[in-house]
Amino acid sequence: MNDKLKPSEPKDLHSAAEIIRQFLANCQDRSVYSNAVHRFTQLSAAGQHRPEVNLDSAKANLARIIDLSAISRVLLVDWDESVLPRFLAEQGIQVVVCPADYDVADLVEVHCQGLEAVQILGCADNANTTILGSALLPDLTDIGAFDVIYARWNAGQAPNQPLTDKLERLERLATLLHKDSSLLLALSGIPSDKVNKAFVNAFSESRAFTFLPEEAFYAFPSLVQPQLLVRQGFLNSTPDSWVHIAPYLDESGLARAPNTVPKTTVWRVLQRHGEIPLHFCDKVIPFAARNSVKQEISNVNLLHTSISRRHSGYWTETTKPRSSSVICRKSIMRTPPVGDGESRLGSTTQFFHITGDEPYRSGRHLDEVWLESIIGTDPGRSELGQAPDNGETHKSLSLFQTLVKKYFDFLQTQFSISRLKFVDSIPSNIIVSSDGSYQAIDQEWMTNHPDFGPDEALFRGLFYFLMQKAAALTVPGVVKLYGTTYRELIEGILLTTVDVNMIGLEQRVIQFEEKFQQHVRVITDGVDFQALIRSRIDDAEQLDLGICCDFPDETESIEVHIPLAASAGHERTRFHLSFPPTEALPDTIRFKPDHRAGAFCVDSIIVTTQANGEETDLIRATDNSQVFEAANITGAVPTEDARDGALFATNDTPTLAFSCGLPTSPEIAVGQTISVLADLCWPEAGYRLEDRRKQMDRLWTRDLALETKKKAIDSLETEKTSVDRVVISLQREKAELAQVHRVRVAELELLKSSKVWRIAEVARKLIYGRILRRGRKSTEHRLTAVHEEVPPPAVQPASAPEHNIVFPVFSKVEHAVQVKISVVLPVYDTPKEWLTDAVESITRQSYPHWELLVVDDGSKSAQTKVVLDGLDHPQITVIPSTRNLGISAATDQGIKSASGDYVAFLDHDDMLSPGALAEVATEIIRSKADVLYTDEIIFSDGSTSVDTGYFGHPHLKPDYSPELLLSHNYITHLLVVRKKLLDEVGGPRSEFDGAQDYDLLLRLTEKTDKVAHIPKPLYYWRQSTQSTALDSASKPAAHGRAQKALEQTLSRRDIRGRVLTANRPHYFRVQHEIIGEPLVSIIIPFRDQPRLLFECIDALNRCTRYHNYEVIGIDNSSEDELTMELMAQLPNQLRVRFHQFSGPFNFAAIVNYGVQQAEGEHIVLLNNDIQVINNDWLEAMLEHSQRPSIGAVGAKLFYPDNTIQHAGIIVGIGGYAGHSHKHRAGNDPGYFNRLNVVQNVSAVTGAMLMCQKSVYEEVGGFDAENFAIAGNDVDFCLRLAEMGLRNVFTPYAMAYHAESVSRGYENDPEKIARFDAEKQRFRVRHAGILQAGDPYYNPNLRLDTEGFDIRPLSGNESRMKNPTPPQEGLQEHFDTKGRNENG
Repeated sequence: MNDKLKPSEPKDLHSAAEIIRQFLANCQDRSVYSNAVHRFTQLSAAGQHRPEVNLDSAKANLARIIDLSAISRVLLVDWDESVLPRFLAEQGIQVVVCPADYDVADLVEVHCQGLEAVQILGCADNANTTILGSALLPDLTDIGAFDVIYARWNAGQAPNQPLTDKLERLERLATLLHKDSSLLLALSGIPSDKVNKAFVNAFSESRAFTFLPEEAFYAFPSLVQPQLLVRQGFLNSTPDSWVHIAPYLDESGLARAPNTVPKTTVWRVLQRHGEIPLHFCDKVIPFAARNSVKQEISNVNLLHTSISRRHSGYWTETTKPRSSSVICRKSIMRTPPVGDGESRLGSTTQFFHITGDEPYRSGRHLDEVWLESIIGTDPGRSELGQAPDNGETHKSLSLFQTLVKKYFDFLQTQFSISRLKFVDSIPSNIIVSSDGSYQAIDQEWMTNHPDFGPDEALFRGLFYFLMQKAAALTVPGVVKLYGTTYRELIEGILLTTVDVNMIGLEQRVIQFEEKFQQHVRVITDGVDFQALIRSRIDDAEQLDLGICCDFPDETESIEVHIPLAASAGHERTRFHLSFPPTEALPDTIRFKPDHRAGAFCVDSIIVTTQANGEETDLIRATDNSQVFEAANITGAVPTEDARDGALFATNDTPTLAFSCGLPTSPEIAVGQTISVLADLCWPEAGYRLEDRRKQMDRLWTRDLALETKKKAIDSLETEKTSVDRVVISLQREKAELAQVHRVRVAELELLKSSKVWRIAEVARKLIYGRILRRGRKSTEHRLTAVHEEVPPPAVQPASAPEHNIVFPVFSKVEHAVQVKISVVLPVYDTPKEWLTDAVESITRQSYPHWELLVVDDGSKSAQTKVVLDGLDHPQITVIPSTRNLGISAATDQGIKSASGDYVAFLDHDDMLSPGALAEVATEIIRSKADVLYTDEIIFSDGSTSVDTGYFGHPHLKPDYSPELLLSHNYITHLLVVRKKLLDEVGGPRSEFDGAQDYDLLLRLTEKTDKVAHIPKPLYYWRQSTQSTALDSASKPAAHGRAQKALEQTLSRRDIRGRVLTANRPHYFRVQHEIIGEPLVSIIIPFRDQPRLLFECIDALNRCTRYHNYEVIGIDNSSEDELTMELMAQLPNQLRVRFHQFSGPFNFAAIVNYGVQQAEGEHIVLLNNDIQVINNDWLEAMLEHSQRPSIGAVGAKLFYPDNTIQHAGIIVGIGGYAGHSHKHRAGNDPGYFNRLNVVQNVSAVTGAMLMCQKSVYEEVGGFDAENFAIAGNDVDFCLRLAEMGLRNVFTPYAMAYHAESVSRGYENDPEKIARFDAEKQRFRVRHAGILQAGDPYYNPNLRLDTEGFDIRPLSGNESRMKNPTPPQEGLQEHFDTKGRNENG
């Protein structure tokens, strides 16, 4: 170099150019394609900060586009990197370099050290003056002639110098060329219109320009990294040539943004009109002499190199010659790939790299055809978020399925030709010819892997299509029909389109892809293939993870950034990074997680080195606590807002630095391969931009709200000070008034003791009593008139007075044993008419042994006081209160004043049927119950008779159901409790006002199980704005207090669990904690029907969160070949084992045999036509099965059309048994929300039944002798109940049951006779419950339907609207057994 041109100031030792120079100075092999240089280029942080000076081998492509065989001398002018000089020199060409600045000069000197063919001429005296624009140009005439000259123009170099002036200097520079030689001008950042204008001016008649420009080569993504070079004429004239540049360039001519998909329709229009947007693209323009007879400098239309992170043996150059219709692929390395034909462990490989020529084909790519079939041909539809309508969706679905089938046929044909199969037959590498046939292109890899066939290739092809087109596929309805993750989408497409072997398919593809990537790539980074498959397709925006390795000598720092595309807040994202062998080991490794998605959590980090087959740990932190302990954390702090172990960034570069445990032996630290495995998650927010904008809007809104509240607090503090002063003053006044009040009270008491007061009191009672008795006689007359006109149960006529209610009439009853019932009626400002109705409903009782305790809770209403003052009845006591205490305290006052044996509770706006107390007394004498309740009718003042004859809507309740009571207060009214029990438990508690009756019931049922239900509607519950009967949401605080009551109940009963809100207010789910992790055995009886069997087991595998289970298949003489194949394959891939049951079909015996094979503490009987829906179904059943008081647990089953198939079994329907709520819509809440709460039932279906194995064995299992086919599950459940166990239905375990909705009768006479015989045996064995009725099904409900329809009162049958139609055959419940029998 020319020493006088070197800078006098010291170098910046930490600049990117200096770090690269130091690396080259210490590197033994500096060749362009050496492994060391390649590794440094891919992983060095320095090269990323200044890419124009990095050592990317793609820079050599500028020379690879020309024929170097006839070139001996090259000049590089204003050159800004060292790769091209080094490459030319390696080809034996003499190179003269005029570097752009001093840093480049140093780099070229070090990079080309030892190569005598390289001469460095010097550089300009400042960064903004280039060779072409400086006085150094004449000096070049002294260095001889050249075959080729490369000149570099950047937009930032000499920005004020006109292009025409540069072209004039270029003309002078061209005089240094040999005759018929060429000059190549590399332009970067200069728009095409400016270049063209300068050329026009230079080539005008007034200027003699001896060199003319040829067709330009466009460089992609840029001249800094020219991986692809394409001739302009090739782009304009060759159909579909735009596909080569569209991944780099968008439709407007700018660099393509990440996660966007080319609009194929737009590109075709642009190419057809010659308007491909190349305006801002970097380019290389060859110049040739005007009179030159030499051929063009390049015979290449297209050149592309594939290097990236591959093993060096697989670096390839792909070219499209101008004079040929083929694509040429050859290895860049002169020697064959090391280990090709053999794996890196010495065994024969299963992957083969294919080089050579293949025909060049143009046309539509298959992935483009698929995309158009889904979103249509409108290129803007997906970008605008417009999905096809329903009609288009179904049409698109059909077309897409047809195309997938055709692709699968193509793969099968290809794979049948040879033992070696093409790996790259993915849709983007398939051309669709004009005749519709498929042609594979760019087939670089073949394999003989035994687990890679057409099925795996189809799965892989669908995945790459979905991943490459993800940005365009997040809107269309076709995709959403299948699912949201890649896995769900692929499985949905395969199951509905082609017949492939789905068992273990995903795992085979994952294992194949991992082996393939391991074979091809020397550097592995990113999210595992398995994590990608299971990520959401709409998580298009990527986060970033930076990893830095610092080495002891500080001469090198490796930094790599990995894009992560996993779902935020979902399961953690695992990524893997491996480095090629290094000459030294890092002493520190730094992790830089992306902070844009909020708090992040590093769950584990493992860094190892491998050499000579031995593995050594540098870092091993396998959980979050170990990560915190081992890391030096900067720029981040723990946060309590995210989940445990999360960190929140405090600056833009949060860093976790780990010190590596370096090996003690220096020999071990040479030639090591570094491998990094880590798990991360971002628990707080989504990755997409709109999610972050919403989050920022929420935070901004919250900040504004907090600021407003702070100002309001300051204002209130000021007001509080002044209010405090007023309060002190008022307190003084209050004390003074209290003293006056005491004096006045004393005076009043003296007045009351006088004779005048006593005489006035007698007169007042006489006057008001006469008025009220006159009113009662009028009301009595109206009630009596209605009784005479309408036989019981009567209906209120339209002309009746507003508050005139008619009740069923009972005769006067006298009992040998007199039970006194105290009725407690708390009152607060009750309207006169309502209070009169309530009181008279007591005084008109047919049972005489009662007392009414009316507790006035501080009423202020004058009309209420008038009614209370007029209550002149020897059995009525009014208990006044000077202030309002609340309903609980008022009721408790009444309880303490009661003198009866039992206490009944009546609300101030409700009424009792005239025979209510008589029925209660009768039941008390019969059952000696401690707690009694009745059915009730919910009505309002405007109610009329319904079709069933009831006045209002009857709530017909089951007998005492402990599980239903823990889900909802279904008892409500009329409630009657033994007085001694109330005294022991205590009355209602004020802290539960609004839910005080629910709290009282929960406490009462902890002390007694003598709970009796009177299945008659004896209580009339008025709907009003003051009652939760009208709207359960009208008292939101009541819901919270009910939940609190339940929580305290769990604590008192020592039940481990939690209370959750169910589907609506005042309904709850008590979720019991599962104790331990007991093994559950799932028993599936089957005969043939392989598709049903596979779908059943596959759903278990996909939708079961609880992990400790086994699947036992019991085969009853299957004959289908596919069934045999499934039985052979499934145990190798899933936790399932099969056993053979020999003998004639006997469903009960098959199930019993399956239970004998079970090893679990709990068993699940599961039909083979069941597909579970929710992933916590097993926990939902196990939480009840584990309880010692529970027998069988049943699930909520749906038909495939989403109607109810099973929600518990009702004994007695049709004289036998039937399903609850059968055929109701799947979202129907059921009778009083019974379809959405846990409850007791008499029996559950054996299609999906769970119980403890010990319980099953103790009761003797299914009765195979008497109920071989039908009724065995109902008989089993009833025998459990006889043992004192309760059977439970839970709606939180859901599944599809694929039996026919309209199957009808089985017409086989033999099967009908068998069913009738088993039904008769059932009636004999269980005559007791059939006669008494199902305790969990009210006798006022119909037994000829399964829809919980109300039985009409006598005389109202003709007024009934059509109920749920009766079932044609009750044996439908046992269709599944028939299905198994029929195979």
